[in-house]
Amino acid sequence: MLCYRHHPDYAGKKPAHELIHRLHAEHKERRAAIHGKLSEIHRYLEGMGADKLAPPQDGSSTEAGRAPGHL
Repeated sequence: MLCYRHHPDYAGKKPAHELIHRLHAEHKERRAAIHGKLSEIHRYLEGMGADKLAPPQDGSSTEAGRAPGHL
């Protein structure tokens, strides 16, 4: 959706059909790149295994030893 009357980049002038298609194609490319990066991160985290991602169970976390009320 594009409102050329209110969109600051168009100053009330209707953009050409080609411009709208180019902007849409660029948007789709950016969205695909982001999705690809998120998929890569997801695969990396799956490969680590849940045992490596879980906090330690022996109380040795960074929260241990802090005074109450400190963040």
